[in-house]
Amino acid sequence: MKKFGLIDYEVFIHHTDQIEDKRGACSINPTGKIGELYLSKDWGFTPLDKKSICCTAFHEVAELLIGELVACAKDRFTTEDQIEAASHKIIRV
Repeated sequence: MKKFGLIDYEVFIHHTDQIEDKRGACSINPTGKIGELYLSKDWGFTPLDKKSICCTAFHEVAELLIGELVACAKDRFTTEDQIEAASHKIIRV
């Protein structure tokens, strides 16, 4: 997580049996600075190889990386300063 600048987050990684027909998922609490990444044990027909696992893991980390910006976008009372701060957390990486 340090590579992506997510040093202020507590991140939990779960390897679970199934995630609603997905290979991975991300849950984020921007206020509490908590992120949870889920990787499924069951990939269905998708090949389970190193490249697929790395791509899925990267996708979920990227969702965590943009999580604060997405939360700002969903909140109608977000200020311009908050959007700028969230975007610069991504850009600094």
